[in-house]
Amino acid sequence: PIPGGCSYADKKNNFRNESHREYFKNETAIFCEHLRKGNYSFEIKLIPRYTGSYTLNPAKVELMYFPVLRANGGVKRVRIK
Repeated sequence: PIPGGCSYADKKNNFRNESHREYFKNETAIFCEHLRKGNYSFEIKLIPRYTGSYTLNPAKVELMYFPVLRANGGVKRVRIK
C-alpha cells in the first residue's frame, strides 16, 4: 500500500528478484518467481503531494498459486511534512 498523501514518482522495476510489477491507485503488486529464505526489501519511489498524518495499511505477502500461506505486516502511521 502507499500513503494517501503520495503518488508514484517513478515506475521502473529493475530489481533482480522481481519478474513483474503492477501499479494501482492505492497499492503496488510485486511478483517474484523464486525467493530463497531471508529478508528482502523492495523500494517504491513516491512523491509527497499533501501534508498530514496518514495510516498505512499492512503489507501482504502470499504465494501466488497457494494463497492460504501468507504473512502481513503491521499498521503504521506516516507523517508527511
